[in-house]
Amino acid sequence: MYVADLSDSDPVGKIKFSKLHEFEAPKTSTVMMKINQKIYALSTNFTYFSGFKMYPIPFEVYDPDTHFSKSITRRLQTPPFDERYERGKRDIRGYALVENTLCVQVGDFDCHFYYVNSGIWRPSPHQNSWFLSSIIRNGLGRNLCHGKFVLGCEDVIISILRTRMEAFLIPPPGSNENALVFCQMFHEVDDDLSKIHEFSYEIAGGLVLNLDEEKMCAIFSYGGNLELNFLVYIYIFQVSKFPEQPCTKRTKRLQTDFRPRLKDFLSVSCLSKGFYYLNRPGFDFPFMTGAFYL
Repeated sequence: MYVADLSDSDPVGKIKFSKLHEFEAPKTSTVMMKINQKIYALSTNFTYFSGFKMYPIPFEVYDPDTHFSKSITRRLQTPPFDERYERGKRDIRGYALVENTLCVQVGDFDCHFYYVNSGIWRPSPHQNSWFLSSIIRNGLGRNLCHGKFVLGCEDVIISILRTRMEAFLIPPPGSNENALVFCQMFHEVDDDLSKIHEFSYEIAGGLVLNLDEEKMCAIFSYGGNLELNFLVYIYIFQVSKFPEQPCTKRTKRLQTDFRPRLKDFLSVSCLSKGFYYLNRPGFDFPFMTGAFYL
């Protein structure tokens, strides 16, 4: 792990990185997260090591407060899906942090939960985690792992799953289990994305970013053949929630149907949007792995 002091760059703008720490074992397709002032490193590609007899350490935490002591790195409980799942279905496809719980999507549909305080993985949310239980009960685990909460609206998630951008309104804590989850579509984005298919581009993935309060950004990347440039679609928008309305319950006839109901609950205003060609960085097919806003 390397660090750089951005306030100490030289006159020509070069940033100097220095080695801070070496984890006990290498990771594959690593994601790093800051949780409670500590840095967590987690492998996401578990299929790669499936043929090895000696399995590496996939999950570690670095504590800056103990940097000058001997115990600066601590192994964490190995995720339970490393060996029990089939090849190709044990890799992490997305993740989200809700308070002190790390939620990860494993394979195409399954979700697992790592509780930071106890250091334990669980296949389902703890019974006291009402919010997470509501999300999973309504089949929105993948949306959580591929989305962002609207700043100031902890009950609204905006997510992108491949080609679909949606917003979800989660009932507040203490609501009846039969309270409905509402879904709002982004028709303007759908219309824009549909226009590019005729040019032999296919959507390779997308992500959502928080820019500042009520301002967000959606980015879709496109793949094509090697003769095409790398294309991205960027949609920057202002979002605010309509006045609170009482929770709606499912009827007795539909109490086992947990699909979200279509209903507009957000005011969405486009600030800017467009398709942008980027230079291909090499001979391989480029793909978007992340983005950040400064």
